Amino acid sequence: MQKLLRHFLATTTDTWLLDKTLMWMEGPSLREPRALHCMVQIDDCKIAIIGGVVDGSEEPFPNNFIDVYDTEKGSWEVGPA
Repeated sequence: MQKLLRHFLATTTDTWLLDKTLMWMEGPSLREPRALHCMVQIDDCKIAIIGGVVDGSEEPFPNNFIDVYDTEKGSWEVGPA
């Protein structure tokens, strides 16, 4: 079952952001391909990518990884797990 589930997961590094005019625009690429993750805004300049399945992981179920993107710095950092 795990191998079957893993076969159907499509991971990506793409992100999309909603700007102040409510238009979607391409966001920064994720540090590593993921599927089934969540993206939330922390404050005016930080966005968190939470959980999901990381490409190449042996575990086909969601994890507790958090990556934080700082829009002012234009860089990713590893968040708390």
